[in-house]
Amino acid sequence: VHGGDPAGPSPSDPAHREVVTAFLDAAQGGDLGRLVELLHPDAVLRPDAVAAGMGSPALAGGSELANFFCGSAKAARRVFVDGAPAALWSLHGVPKVAFLFTLDDATGQITAIDLVGDPERLAMFSIETMRRTRTPD
Repeated sequence: VHGGDPAGPSPSDPAHREVVTAFLDAAQGGDLGRLVELLHPDAVLRPDAVAAGMGSPALAGGSELANFFCGSAKAARRVFVDGAPAALWSLHGVPKVAFLFTLDDATGQITAIDLVGDPERLAMFSIETMRRTRTPD
């Protein structure tokens, strides 16, 4: 999932992957300041009906999302969903919620996180594990 100018970087762009990875690292590590930097001030969290039923609220505002995710998402793993960097929460090996990220092409910040918990939609996704890459020093 990617927003902004269609001529801009694609979701497979390394910068998109870096932002998603940095977001998950900050969320899981409890780094509120970094989350605020990564989230656009007008970012939104949009759970589908299933994810909302699991307790995920609809939220608006980068600081609201930063506070919600700070210290959480510990069980989420880095994946590619239909080729785009994303996150996935599974229970006993069964995908339960996909986190799909939309980025602003101009700022590189996250403008939306869609939480997909509908089992039928999850079954239609192509999900691959994201391997961690090391950057040269």
